[in-house]
Amino acid sequence: MKKSKTKIKAKKKTKIKKIQKIIEAVLLVGDKSICDELKLIIENAELKILSLKNIDARSIRKYDLLCAIEVTNLDIEEKRKNLSAIDRIIPKSVPIISSSICETVASQSRFVKSREKLIGFCAFPTLLSNNLIEIAPSLRTSKLVVEKTREFFAKLGKNSIVVQDRIGLVLPRIISQIINEAFFAIQQNIATPSDIDLAMKLGTNYPHGPIEWGEKIGFEQVGAVLKALFDETREERYKISPLLTQLIYSKN
Repeated sequence: MKKSKTKIKAKKKTKIKKIQKIIEAVLLVGDKSICDELKLIIENAELKILSLKNIDARSIRKYDLLCAIEVTNLDIEEKRKNLSAIDRIIPKSVPIISSSICETVASQSRFVKSREKLIGFCAFPTLLSNNLIEIAPSLRTSKLVVEKTREFFAKLGKNSIVVQDRIGLVLPRIISQIINEAFFAIQQNIATPSDIDLAMKLGTNYPHGPIEWGEKIGFEQVGAVLKALFDETREERYKISPLLTQLIYSKN
């Protein structure tokens, strides 16, 4: 009788294990404003969010980890630490999706050993809530990682396009230039900030005026994109307006 009871208990435990669903999860780390925006989107897709602070290589195994996302734009040393830590603890089959608007994937690949699983994307505040996500593989990124990344964003309800692995990608580059040009216009007393915002909203049907948009994005994020573009190209069009520079310093 005791043996049969033991067998029944063992069968019940096996059934419970089978019933228990492995939780789909995403490891997320980086700039707070971007993480906060992404958290809402990921949670709406009913995925669990993991943090580097409370996870390690052993405990991460109990999750079905879809990807690791690194969204640091403002501090390259912090980004290096995060990517190195992520690379150490996640399985080799899991993509690392990293913001690449201020640092190319090719450049970031020196921070990880498994370069084929690193892919860039457009992590720019306010743009993540849009339906379109830009993804940027490097020459070393595997095709499988590109496919998995597109599948992940589709799970979040997003369309994705593949763009070149270049600083600024597409939308951050253009939007940052528009905001910067608006500050040059203010500096030259061409119009007031409110008039520039109104003119751009009514004249071009933009969702926000450039100053208003800069505030929502965060002027520090805008400045980081412009600085990275200027450092890479040395083109005058990417030089940050002195007025925008003062505003960024005043908020630090």
